[in-house]
Amino acid sequence: MRRGKFKEYYILNSGLVSPVSYALSLILAVGAALLPGDKINFGVTIIIIWACCMKDIVRICSKTLYQKEAYFYQSFPVTPFQTILAKTLVCAQLLQTAPLAFSVTKLVTTSEFYGLERGGFPAIILGFIGLEAFCFLVVGIVLEGLGFGNYSFRDRKKGRPGTVASIFAMGVQFALLFWIMQQMLKVMDNLFFGAITVGVLVLCSILCVRTNSMRLEKDYSL
Repeated sequence: MRRGKFKEYYILNSGLVSPVSYALSLILAVGAALLPGDKINFGVTIIIIWACCMKDIVRICSKTLYQKEAYFYQSFPVTPFQTILAKTLVCAQLLQTAPLAFSVTKLVTTSEFYGLERGGFPAIILGFIGLEAFCFLVVGIVLEGLGFGNYSFRDRKKGRPGTVASIFAMGVQFALLFWIMQQMLKVMDNLFFGAITVGVLVLCSILCVRTNSMRLEKDYSL
């Protein structure tokens, strides 16, 4: 297998993301950050924007992996690891657009970075790495949930992963992830504990990619 095939597969998946999703993420995030007052909740804002991007996420993580379109996309000469990595990278890049735009706008207009300014530049760097790992984990959880719904509860009639099972699996993992993220934001000003928390997020994101690729290699079916 030629090395260039991963790059081509990555570009192929990138083309599945509508430019409207990126534009909408930027516009909504910057607009929310520019609203006066401190009543704009960062987490709620990002979740709403991410919900607008779910159509593209589902297309990349479900339709081209487990549904009819998958017969074409899964014929591409890439390994299971490359498949998961490409989809994770593309979706994570889409997800990180809104929080980065929101945070940078707030930093420029108010010189605030959600309390991280007290930790200085190192805290901001840790925050950025943590955001990257968080986005990777979000995509990983979506893939985990869809994999669980497909392998154990596949809807053969509709030709797709079981909806209820997939949502349940994602919900349990998201609840744990959001709790971890809350703890991370609380200790980010303490660089020692912040670094440990970010390190855990990075490790979990790597393990998630590996776990998803192993499951795809072992149990993949349409």
